[in-house]
Amino acid sequence: MRFSDVAKLRPDFIRIACSIGASKDEAEDIVQELLIRLLEIDRREGNLNRLTKDGKLNMSYIFRSIINFREKISRWKKNIDEDADYPPTRTDPYLTLELDIQLKLDTMHYYYPMLYKAYLQDGSMRVLARGSKISLKTIWNDLKYIKQQLKQHLDESP
Repeated sequence: MRFSDVAKLRPDFIRIACSIGASKDEAEDIVQELLIRLLEIDRREGNLNRLTKDGKLNMSYIFRSIINFREKISRWKKNIDEDADYPPTRTDPYLTLELDIQLKLDTMHYYYPMLYKAYLQDGSMRVLARGSKISLKTIWNDLKYIKQQLKQHLDESP
C-alpha cells in the first residue's frame, strides 16, 4: 500500500479524531501529524506494507496513533496554560542557540535536518554512509554545507 492510497482516507481520519473528542481544528492537526508519520514510514521503507493486514490498512494502528496525538496535544495545551512564561524567554543562551539552529534547519530542504540530526546522534560520517548507502564524500559535503549555513545564520543573528 502506498502513501497516496492512505492520504485519500484523510476525511475518515478526521472523522475518527472528532469522534474521540477533538475539535475540528485539533482533528486537522492530529491527522496532519498522522499523515506526516505515515509519509516518513513510506519514504523510509518504500511502502506501508507493515501497516497493512490482508491488503487493508491496519486501523488499530491508526486509532492508536490518533489517540496518542490527541493526548500529546492535550498535554501540550495544558503545559501552555500552566506556563506563565510562554513563549520561552530568550535569556538562556543555550535555549537561544538551540532555537536559532532549529529555525534555520526548518527553512532548509527536509534532507538536511534529517542528515544533521542523524549525524548528531551517530557522531560518525562513516556510520551514516554505511547505514544510508550514501557516499562518505556526499555526506561530508552535505554536512559541510549545513554547518556553513548554520554559521552564516548565527553570525547574522543578534
